[in-house]
Amino acid sequence: MVVSKAKLLFINLILEAMMAQASKHMGKESVGITILGDTVIILRFADDIDLLADTEESLQKLTAAVDTTSEQYGLKINTTKT
Repeated sequence: MVVSKAKLLFINLILEAMMAQASKHMGKESVGITILGDTVIILRFADDIDLLADTEESLQKLTAAVDTTSEQYGLKINTTKT
């Protein structure tokens, strides 16, 4: 299946907006991990998303925030692959 550049850009824009909103749900709680001075919260490859946190508790909270936010965008976490 060939996906146009416009569709890929649109998908990335939606994911960026979704992750920004999910981060706001986390409030002042630290999320992500620091790599070379930059905080990384999410890794994406094709249709896979990896969430990053420095503790299991933070990861659970981030996952819940992303789940809530993704529903607002019409997306759903595939629990069979999680």
